[in-house]
Amino acid sequence: MKIFITGHNGFIGSWMSLALSNAGHKLWGYARAPHPVGLFAQAHLEDLYEAETVADINDKQKLTRALADSRADVVIHLAAQALVRYGYEHPYETYATNVLGTQTVLEAVSEQKTVRQAIITTTDKVYLPSQSLTRHKETSKLGGADPYSVSKTAAELVVLSFRTHGMRPRLNVVVTRCGNVVGGGDTAQDRLMFDIAHSLARKKRPKIRNPQHVRVWQHALDVSRAYMRIIEKRKSAKGAYNIAPSDRVVFTVGDAADVVCDAWSLGASWSHKRSSKHTAPESPHIRLDTTKIHRELGWSNVLSQRESLIWTANWYRDVWRDGKDARGAMEQQQDMHQEQMKAASEDLLIA
Repeated sequence: MKIFITGHNGFIGSWMSLALSNAGHKLWGYARAPHPVGLFAQAHLEDLYEAETVADINDKQKLTRALADSRADVVIHLAAQALVRYGYEHPYETYATNVLGTQTVLEAVSEQKTVRQAIITTTDKVYLPSQSLTRHKETSKLGGADPYSVSKTAAELVVLSFRTHGMRPRLNVVVTRCGNVVGGGDTAQDRLMFDIAHSLARKKRPKIRNPQHVRVWQHALDVSRAYMRIIEKRKSAKGAYNIAPSDRVVFTVGDAADVVCDAWSLGASWSHKRSSKHTAPESPHIRLDTTKIHRELGWSNVLSQRESLIWTANWYRDVWRDGKDARGAMEQQQDMHQEQMKAASEDLLIA
């Protein structure tokens, strides 16, 4: 199948590129130039693509031309300004990229008759902030407070409008709302895993903000498999899907930091970075109910939250500390993931 991916050279896009290519799909990419020390560049993943276009997501002419040239069956829209704190500092860029960018993608898609499905990536932060540990369902109220969350909520309204009044009402447009995605190679500012690994690699104690906040943690390989399942089941996939681990373990940011430090080396530990009065607020509790994607598409995560965190620490340790090849480390974990997925399927058959 021909798949066109926006934001293909970002962190999630890099892991997804490897997974999709390994599954036999042909790939086309559209994004800004990759970060020089980002995962895509480190792992030299450009050879996975039939063609790449380096351009802004809101350049409709270039986007439409690139999509037309690919004759893609499926479009995966990953391109985004995806950082909460950066959104506070740069709200205009955040809205332009996440809201107008989504509209630009949908308009380009509507002009290409070869495209049968578009998967639009938003976030778990589109849900109205909650002070409890209640799991958000796809039917829960939307309404973020910070610019990033608001921009992604607005992107969902753009999708809703497109479904209702778009030029191709029968086009399958699916929205994905992912919990925190981890894995080796994320170099974005303010990412917890990167901050921890970067400090540990320099033999310093990581400083953690908001260790009491609750999040869900899942590996990029599990997320990639969820997208592949949506593509495989595109005739029945509909609406929005939460993508998150099914295990009900409550992991705080501090718990996640403990797991990563322990996996890195004996004696590694973190310290609490106290927030100032001027620190941008973040939602204290985000948890997702994944009943819908399990029931309708038969997807569930292969790795537990703890395993996802350990695999992430192992990648950073192997590559950053021990000098292992970045792509080789990715491919090794992908093979391990497939083996665990196969074993899980066999266990279900036996049961």
